[in-house]
Amino acid sequence: SPRALVLLMNCLAQGVDAGILIQSNLYAGNMKGKQIFSLPFVILFVGLAINVGFGWGWIALALSFPGAILIILGQKTVFGARKRGDYTMKNNGKANPYGEVRVY
Repeated sequence: SPRALVLLMNCLAQGVDAGILIQSNLYAGNMKGKQIFSLPFVILFVGLAINVGFGWGWIALALSFPGAILIILGQKTVFGARKRGDYTMKNNGKANPYGEVRVY
């Protein structure tokens, strides 16, 4: 169906945006590049929520609720105990003076 195709394209675009564009800017220490590609990721995420919530019935609930929980757990795993990050990118590669950065 066309809606399923739009959903697939949205997911692929999010994967490219987060997995390639944002990630490569993170590794390069390019804060401006990270910020540029973060906004399209958020827009794609909202589009995904609208597409899933619009007419998928029980399938949307069955797939999106566990998906949301896994997204939150994944973000906590990735960002829960990082020692570098935005601070390092904003301060010319200077090490973060704080031992760990916790995200709650």
